Amino acid sequence: MTKVACNSRDRAFVLMLYKSGCGIGDFLSLKITHIEFDEYGALLYVMR
Repeated sequence: MTKVACNSRDRAFVLMLYKSGCGIGDFLSLKITHIEFDEYGALLYVMR
């Protein structure tokens, strides 16, 4: 799926869904306050 993504934004979107285990609805309801960046990457706080 990531190999057929048109650009890096789309590839990042697909990988974020895959790695986080979120559904599309969970991911689209995220706000910037639900994302916390650290020295290793980012943490997503998904509210279900």
